[in-house]
Amino acid sequence: MFVAGIEAANPQSAAVRTFNFENDISPLLTRYGCNSSPCHGKAEGQNGFKLSVFGYDALTDYRAFTSESRGRRASAAAPEQSLFLAKASGTMPHQGGARIPVGSVDYETIRAWLAAGTPFGTTNDARVVKVELEPRERILAPGTKLQLRVNATYSDGRKGDVTRFCVFQSNNDSLAKVDENGAVVIGSLPGQTSIMARYLGEVTSFMAIVPRPGKPVGDQGFAEFNFIDKHVNAHLKKLNLRPSEVCDDATFLRRAYLDIIGTLPTADEARRFITDKSADKRARLVDALLERPEYADFWALKWADLLRVDRQKLGQRDAYAYYRWIREQFAANRPLDQFARALITAEGPLDDAPAGHFYKVVTRPGDMANAVSQVFLGVRIACAECHHHPFDRWSQTDYYGMSG
Repeated sequence: MFVAGIEAANPQSAAVRTFNFENDISPLLTRYGCNSSPCHGKAEGQNGFKLSVFGYDALTDYRAFTSESRGRRASAAAPEQSLFLAKASGTMPHQGGARIPVGSVDYETIRAWLAAGTPFGTTNDARVVKVELEPRERILAPGTKLQLRVNATYSDGRKGDVTRFCVFQSNNDSLAKVDENGAVVIGSLPGQTSIMARYLGEVTSFMAIVPRPGKPVGDQGFAEFNFIDKHVNAHLKKLNLRPSEVCDDATFLRRAYLDIIGTLPTADEARRFITDKSADKRARLVDALLERPEYADFWALKWADLLRVDRQKLGQRDAYAYYRWIREQFAANRPLDQFARALITAEGPLDDAPAGHFYKVVTRPGDMANAVSQVFLGVRIACAECHHHPFDRWSQTDYYGMSG
């Protein structure tokens, strides 16, 4: 790595600092919005200067500073006159205005990097492998103020506070606002929201929970019939909310029919259920509905949309064969992991392996990655085709690894 001696804040002392463009300069470009999509991160760049969105391609960004525009953007001989510093600080006209004040810590960091010869760094330099927010979750009263801290873990095991280099964003400003330094102010409304912190392509989040005012709800009314209830009840208690009352038989009957087989009960079916005095009649109703052919019909129709059963692309015959295969999985109560495996690994003649029609509808590797990750993993990775996902941890490496 390039090693340079730079003047410390105290003129009587000197400090030796090593620079890495990705670790030291890229975070500043993200923090001040230079590589955002409204600015130089847009597809065509801005005023002849283009950066990768959110700094996902550090090497290309480095070359844009050091090699393009006849080297005027980054001058080691006259750092203050470099377009990088002059425009960012506002000492030279800049459409984006003054972003980095002259004499600030970030200004001096860039100036020192320029004076050091604009080193990119080496392949042996440590890289960020994980970022974590402290705290991860907190139950807070309205009006509370809280300072978030972001710690980065590097490939060499070193950890450091990178809070001031992060970009913060709240999912709901009316519940919790966050400033550029990670200072949070809780609003007056009860509820919950998350605050995201992004640093060098890594994303982490903090959950703010503001309970409903009033007496604590206690344990009464929190029934647990399965492991899902346990987690739901724990979360409701954090929000100081009681679970809804158990619905009456007529409401349960309507919901069960619509959710499981997509139709309403007949008058006779409703009458028999409501007059039944058995304690386990609700469980028996669900089991009975799952055995009916309408269950496979209804849920095969839903999954036909998810798995792209398209008559225009497949034709009437093949689309029907594909749909019938999906329906058979529900009729046989096939576990979802086996269902997914059979679809994704389908091979052979389509008459023998109708699941293979998925690959006739979704032919592009990237589209396959998007479809499989969203349907079976609940993850949207489409953004990562062109750049790091702005609100998640997925990178282009993840996207093309999935596509491959």
